[in-house]
Amino acid sequence: MKRTEKKRKQKKAVLVATLATAAVIVGGMTFAWYTSKDEVTNRLSASTDYGVSIVEDFTPETEWLPGQNVKKVAGAVNTGTVDAFVRMWLTGEMKLVKEDAGVSVNAFKALTLNPVEDATFTKVGLTKMSTEGSVNTYYKVLNNTAKTDGQSERVSLQTGELIHAGGNYTFKSNQGDGTTVINGTSFDGDGTKVELVDSESFTPTESGLFIFRRNYDLGTDGNVNKNNIEYSGYYYDGSDTYYALKTKNDGTVGNGVTGKASNVYIPGLTGLTGDEFKTAIGQVKVFSAKETTLHNDNFTWTYNEPSTAANSPFGTINPYFEIKQNDPADSTLKINVELQNIGDGTAADKWQPINDNNGKYTFYYTNDLESGTASNALVNAVQLDKGATQNDFIAFDFDLNVNLESVQVTKDQSGKESATPVAPTTGWVVDASENSNITAASGTATMDNAEIAKMTWAKM
Repeated sequence: MKRTEKKRKQKKAVLVATLATAAVIVGGMTFAWYTSKDEVTNRLSASTDYGVSIVEDFTPETEWLPGQNVKKVAGAVNTGTVDAFVRMWLTGEMKLVKEDAGVSVNAFKALTLNPVEDATFTKVGLTKMSTEGSVNTYYKVLNNTAKTDGQSERVSLQTGELIHAGGNYTFKSNQGDGTTVINGTSFDGDGTKVELVDSESFTPTESGLFIFRRNYDLGTDGNVNKNNIEYSGYYYDGSDTYYALKTKNDGTVGNGVTGKASNVYIPGLTGLTGDEFKTAIGQVKVFSAKETTLHNDNFTWTYNEPSTAANSPFGTINPYFEIKQNDPADSTLKINVELQNIGDGTAADKWQPINDNNGKYTFYYTNDLESGTASNALVNAVQLDKGATQNDFIAFDFDLNVNLESVQVTKDQSGKESATPVAPTTGWVVDASENSNITAASGTATMDNAEIAKMTWAKM
């Protein structure tokens, strides 16, 4: 009995201890629930392969003649991966050299001339000089190298009788009274003291003005008709450079005599004798020309749509621009630019002209320019108008600038192309909702997936 009671007491003690331990465990326990964590990455990629540019077929012409067409085909091409809306417009600039009033011999002597390289106009015998800080004055330097016919420009101008020389030269009298030394002055002006020079061998030895009497008319009585004398000459600088003198270029010589060679008659000497002749010699001018840079605002661009080919300088019914300088407004120097693929907004793949009401036109392409495609050409040819004459210019460079601007085509969530692309921060805005530049043909903001069949462009 005692052993049993002892065991009972031991079991009770164990139970109490166990419960106490469990109470401690339960009191310090943290409960855990089911949890899960996941991540999905959706990558959106962008690149800058946006390449819309001008493509052209053009070979520069260095001897452009009036009435001559020069092929210049220009349009747009998209070499990138993003479709684009495109617009183009034309501007122009010209470096024009024209003859001016000339420089008197005495004033020319006082100039310090510094040649400036200008290959463009060297081909027409013009040397660009800097005079007192200015570099827009040209002088014509005579070619002193014999041409294929055996004569140089300088030699061809000294055929005849030497009547005025810049240095100490001996003039033979044609009246049989011996010789007379004239020190840097003219002969008497009455035709009595002259030097018949050998044009092939004569070369000045001192600087100065050299005047030659080339041709003169004998009246019915056998005497010289002083009103019809043809003179030529040059100014020699003493260092193998010969400057052309200002001459009359209209083909007339003296008192209405026509048919003589131009560029040889020195105005102001005809019919003069004695002191009057000597005074006139002092007023002879050295040829000079001025260079002017004409910017786009110095031109008037007239847009023409000929009804027949006969009304067009190109012999086609393509629209064309006539480009003419504002001053002088009566100049016959004009440039014509032939256009092509011009539409009225009703056909795709055309260039629609939009006038800003100030005579300036911008051409919008009536379809989007898709990646890897080229537009139809806008420009076809350029022409120097056939009415241009030698009085309009001595030489010029004309730069026809073809300008392009584009903006990307955007797409909505379904992949449809939108007529409201992202607008650039500056420049033109394309916004169908505001109808400021472009509206969809259907009047909605989105078009078919791949193509925009027709776009209607509003003004800039």
